[in-house]
Amino acid sequence: MQKSKLQLKIQNCLKILHFDMSFCLSAALLRQVGIFLPAGKAGIFAIWISATIHFVLCESAFSDTVRLKDGREEKGVVIERYSDRIVFSQEEGEAQILKKDIQEIIYDTKEQNFLVIGNLYKEKDNLDKAIEYYKKALAEKPNFKEARDAISLVTTLKLRRKEFEKKEEIIRRAEISGVVTPKKNSGIKTARERIRETIGVTYEKNTEGVMIKQLLKGSPAEISGLKGGDLIVSIWGNLIGYSSEEDIERLLLDPKYKELRLIIQREIILPVSVSANDIERQLGFNIILDEQGFRASDIPENSPASEAGINNGDIIYKINDDQIRYTGLDKVRALAQEKAREGPLKLLIRREISLIRKE
Repeated sequence: MQKSKLQLKIQNCLKILHFDMSFCLSAALLRQVGIFLPAGKAGIFAIWISATIHFVLCESAFSDTVRLKDGREEKGVVIERYSDRIVFSQEEGEAQILKKDIQEIIYDTKEQNFLVIGNLYKEKDNLDKAIEYYKKALAEKPNFKEARDAISLVTTLKLRRKEFEKKEEIIRRAEISGVVTPKKNSGIKTARERIRETIGVTYEKNTEGVMIKQLLKGSPAEISGLKGGDLIVSIWGNLIGYSSEEDIERLLLDPKYKELRLIIQREIILPVSVSANDIERQLGFNIILDEQGFRASDIPENSPASEAGINNGDIIYKINDDQIRYTGLDKVRALAQEKAREGPLKLLIRREISLIRKE
């Protein structure tokens, strides 16, 4: 039986082991009650039953599976998702796989599968159903940041939709009453000009994201805490390193979003003394490890770390240009101690920033 595109997309969130068996079983169950799997809700329901059976039968998991169009399968962990590729971690190291070469991605965890289904409903503009699945993801993993951010994004979309509907109703009533609101004729502006006007930045696109060059005084960008030299690496959870400038401009200017939630990358120089063995006491903050990475915490006010510009919650991405993504906590502390003997520490941090764009 031919599956719809939506069914095939939802299938992407299912693990590879035992999938065929559970799908056939769910399809048979539906046929017993007179439902045959056409495109639409019956198909989605069948996929969902198969997912439920699969999650029950296959509680233990091994890895994400990437099925390639040439028939090969790769197992590992998807660690970053860009507009045109994924970064895939395997035993032999990281690899980039272009999306055009991927048939489907089958994720390993329940929460990730729920997230993917929620994203599919969001793409179909079924926002209430999307939130339902994001909440299922949070129920599986209460600290799942991607699901929390997705709920925040969809809630924003729903509020903006109500605002647009209200404005359209006001315009409609004005037209009925014969009142015409004159439109501003400001001429055609480029995307860069509109970004400068509504956000307050000039920028340059590079292979990692968008580098902030200048900020306008009193602009939303300045108020949010952005600085010249910051690199925007994500907009509303979308990594933009390999996106085109046009796609990035669309994200920054999309009228559906009045708020912009960004992840920025910033280099911070931290003077330290190595007279003591406790590097965290020298740094002036604790380093903890969570699902997002190595996070700065417990930063006292007016401490050297605070004065250098480090905030609680900042993710430490590199120490003196050394990538620490796959390093253990003890090794990170040892690396910081070692580099501190050479002079001031250069920390590359990532931070989430929100700003309200002018309209």
